[in-house]
Amino acid sequence: MRNGVSTKISSLKKLKVLVVTTTNMTAVPDEIGQMQSLQSLDLSYNNLNSLPASIKNLSDTLKELNISGNPMTRSEANYIKQMLPNTTVIAKDLVTSEGPR
Repeated sequence: MRNGVSTKISSLKKLKVLVVTTTNMTAVPDEIGQMQSLQSLDLSYNNLNSLPASIKNLSDTLKELNISGNPMTRSEANYIKQMLPNTTVIAKDLVTSEGPR
């Protein structure tokens, strides 16, 4: 388990919506990329500064990703958007070393 999401998450093959908000989670397991039915992922207001590269495996199914309120740079958020071109990425209130953006 990585502060909120178990690496066993990939066993939930038919899960379509996952909400893990305000848990102070610091990392998302690579196994998230194996959740081929996932359509909506809300990771808002945690302590994430990046997502695993395996998230790109969800580019065909993931319709919405919320990463608002995490200590993530705008460039990291833009990188995630590039990996998921068919996904609506919500990235409000990102907190960087310069403060909220």
